[in-house]
Parts: sequence; structure tokens; C-alpha cells
Amino acid sequence: YDWHGGPTVEKLRHVIHREAEHRTCDLRPLFREQKVRGIRPKGNPDLVAPVWDRVASRNTQYELVAKNGEHPCFAGYESMIRDTDRCRGFERSYPDVGGEAVFVNRAIGIPQPFKLEAVVSDFINVWVGPGSTELQRFQAVEAMQVYANVNNSALLRPDTESNSWAERTCSVFGQMPFMWTCSKRINVLFMHCGFVNAFVSFGDFLANFPLPANNQSGRNHDNIFY
Repeated sequence: YDWHGGPTVEKLRHVIHREAEHRTCDLRPLFREQKVRGIRPKGNPDLVAPVWDRVASRNTQYELVAKNGEHPCFAGYESMIRDTDRCRGFERSYPDVGGEAVFVNRAIGIPQPFKLEAVVSDFINVWVGPGSTELQRFQAVEAMQVYANVNNSALLRPDTESNSWAERTCSVFGQMPFMWTCSKRINVLFMHCGFVNAFVSFGDFLANFPLPANNQSGRNHDNIFY
């Protein structure tokens, strides 16, 4: 995507063994649709601005104030819960390690019980589904420990300004979408899905868009990686 201001953005799509596809996308219908749906951006209403600075855009839109020491993935979460009515008193809770909860396995489309195998660095829930082996459970937890760099290893820091890839990812791409989930944890669901891949479902955290999760929201209305 290439944008130089104005109402349009240029899109160039490259596909192996095919000619590149070029399109000019008009942003004005999107902005009109946002108005119709009752979404009123605060501050700069430019819908392309969040692409260049997602953190600043979300901070303005949802009145987030990050405190010192708050993890970049959830920077501003505490101020949102404390100082705004965004979540209207709702905040996602979780069982203790070893407890279970039912999630919909998005790969096969059916609800399944998942066990909370571990909580890594206080913000990553590692859930394991039916049929997982001891080795697989161990590897799932280890992978998240590497991602969060729980041992503070210099070899696992992406640069001098970040302690982990988890910090770096959220520093660059912005906070987790907690303003729609009212939760301050990442949930990693390890499960059998019939293929090798990792994915997210936008329908999870945006289930009530533009409103956030509430007391009637299911477990999948959260920050989930499958």
C-alpha cells in the first residue's frame, strides 16, 4: 500500500508466477460507512493515520494513558479500566493454572475444553486442548517463554530497546486490541486443527464491534492466537 495524502491509496499485489495487480482504492466510502455505523473518531478523523501510528491513534480514540513499566502490549489498559467507562465494569477473568475453560476451536468449528497449562510473564495464557501430548504441552510453554524472554537472555532481544519479541511486536504494531476485549492477557490455544498453521480470527475480538466485550460475551471474545 502506498499513500501520499488525499482520499485514495494505491495497492500493489504481488503473486508468485503472476503479473502484479495494481488498484487505486477510494477511502471516502469507508469513511462514510464508519459515520453511518455511529463511530466518531476523536482527534484527527483521517482513517489512514492509524496505519502510520497505531499507538497514538488508539491512545487518542480510547483516552489511554500508559504508565511507566506497563507492558507495550497492554499500555494504557489500567487507565482505560480505571478512568473510562469503555468496559462498563466488565473485565475478563481466568481460572487458576490447571483450570479449564471452553473455547470454540476455530479450525474445526466446535467447542472444546482447554486446560490453562501456564501463565507466562503474567500476560500470556497457554491453553492446551484435548489429545495433546506431554512433549507438545512442554513445547507450547517453552515457545511462549522464548517469545516473552522470561530469562532475560541477550540472545532473545530483537534490539537494544526491547527486552523481548513480545515487547518489540507491540511497540511497532501497537497494543493488543484490549479496548474490544476488556482483558489484559494474550491467549494462545494449542489444539488439533488438521493443518499446520497459526492464525487469529478477527471475529473474536471484534464480536461486538464497535462495542467491547461484556458479561454475555463468550470465551472466544478475547485476544486469541490459535
